[in-house]
Amino acid sequence: MNPEGLRFAQHFRQALKLRDVRQCDLTEIAARDGIEIIDFDEPDPGCTACLMPNPYADGGAIFLEPGQSTGRRRFSIAHELAHYHIPTHKKEQRRCKESSLQATEGFGRQLEWEANSFAAELLMPAKLFRADARQLDVSVEAAHRLSSPGHYNVSITAAARRIVQVSNESCALIATRNGYVEWQERSNFYYHMATRGQKVRGGTLAASVTRGEPTNPHCEHVDAAEWLDDPGARGVRLLESTHAIPSLGQILSLLWLPDSD
Repeated sequence: MNPEGLRFAQHFRQALKLRDVRQCDLTEIAARDGIEIIDFDEPDPGCTACLMPNPYADGGAIFLEPGQSTGRRRFSIAHELAHYHIPTHKKEQRRCKESSLQATEGFGRQLEWEANSFAAELLMPAKLFRADARQLDVSVEAAHRLSSPGHYNVSITAAARRIVQVSNESCALIATRNGYVEWQERSNFYYHMATRGQKVRGGTLAASVTRGEPTNPHCEHVDAAEWLDDPGARGVRLLESTHAIPSLGQILSLLWLPDSD
């Protein structure tokens, strides 16, 4: 988790007296900053979200690609608020594509993963989210529950990533497209495995979904050798759960080693 984005989000929540609030009101926060939230007129504006600061005063506007789910929309807004509030981002106009909103440290530009770190902490504060996630398995089913309007009202992707970010368990979230790894997020997960651009093996649940089989949000045992390229992983119990994002052609696999020290 990037410390710069995290630090500013924690100060931001504290300043707004949101320390114990699970689901913050982004419309109210944006209005306080003098920022209007507007949908682009065209269906395909070439970006997911865009910060348009007022060049003559504080405030401005956040433009959003239409058709985003409520949870996805909330993350897009929080990401642009990060660009507005983190001083080193200089409140410049930014057109953020889907890749920007999926950037993590080591995968994407620093300004974008800083903004994602800020957004994650603003929408899913680590202290509260960790306490909620600890009561559940490390699974897509848990991400479904925590992402719901009754909890944090975010996308399943955002909730799944946050589970990994705050967990003390040995787990990883892998995003694949057409059978190849696009990005990954890990926590206490030290085994060697497929990295960005590499093909996943046919025995993974991710590969089965690519072949047209249904996803499974519940933990399912898979042969660890299908994911892990490590002789030390022989005999390790590995659980996988999956979620498909048809609009991106993407499959998420949440991996968990429940018996790991």
